[in-house]
Amino acid sequence: MLDRAKQQMMRRAMQQVTPSETPVAQALVNVIANIEARQMAAVTRLAEAADVEGAAVGHLDSGAREEQLLDLADALADDRLEDWWLDEVAVDHLDDPEKATNYLGMDREEWTDQIATWGENYRQAAPDHVDGMTDAQIADLHVRETFGVPLREFAAEVVDWSRGEIVENVLAGHLSSTTTSIHRVAAELED
Repeated sequence: MLDRAKQQMMRRAMQQVTPSETPVAQALVNVIANIEARQMAAVTRLAEAADVEGAAVGHLDSGAREEQLLDLADALADDRLEDWWLDEVAVDHLDDPEKATNYLGMDREEWTDQIATWGENYRQAAPDHVDGMTDAQIADLHVRETFGVPLREFAAEVVDWSRGEIVENVLAGHLSSTTTSIHRVAAELED
């Protein structure tokens, strides 16, 4: 009984901590952001020196990166990762990301049903506009008009959304892109 009470007290105490306000978190994200910035600058320099097109990864604003990582930590601690992702990440890719909320992480069966529903709705509302189109083609039309991206991209980014992948992409995205660039330059130099 005492162990359970201790666990509940610890949980409540952790909910009162805002990660972005802790000196440890601030120090960690500062180190991470600066390492990433130096690595990206070095890889970009390497790619340019080797004259390998498409291998440069650009330069990183380490202050903005620190803010992103701290915001991510707060979102995870407050259990609001979905809202954070829509506000901070999806906004750069989707028109009106708030409308995507209901499709975030949707399972395959629901997604298949949604595509069929869009097909039915469009055939009833505008039969001449969608005459001869499949449900998938109608869904692509709808998603392009609503979110500004093709159906395939919407499905990959929104429907297939997963907490683990999002956290990994945000935390390791720059490392992955620099690693890919290093391999691209190495392959070019080996040829």
